[in-house]
Amino acid sequence: VLLQAADHLRLFGSLFFFQNGREEYQVPCSDIFCFEAQGRKVRISTEQGEYVFYGRIGKVAEKLDKALFVRCHASYIVNMEKIFSVGENTLVLQSRESIPVSRKYKPSVKEQYFRFVKWRCGK
Repeated sequence: VLLQAADHLRLFGSLFFFQNGREEYQVPCSDIFCFEAQGRKVRISTEQGEYVFYGRIGKVAEKLDKALFVRCHASYIVNMEKIFSVGENTLVLQSRESIPVSRKYKPSVKEQYFRFVKWRCGK
């Protein structure tokens, strides 16, 4: 139980850091719904609103904890804690935003998400 509590704090107490212009920002990972690639920019959708910064979605994916975030499309990374429902080709987030799941990522999304749900249920 103590190890599970430590894992929970590690995952949900972490921060995502990014820079926009000369300003540095930090956003709690637990507040993030998803990341979306928009050309040379990345949009972060959070409970407090949206942030946009110059970057690449691949570099963002490298910084994130794979136990909490899953890449479901070439342009999207989703916080599994914020998934409301899983459809055949879409994920619906708690914010009611619908996120596409590409054929390439579908098997890994299902595997990672069900592993996450199993972990959250303590199994």
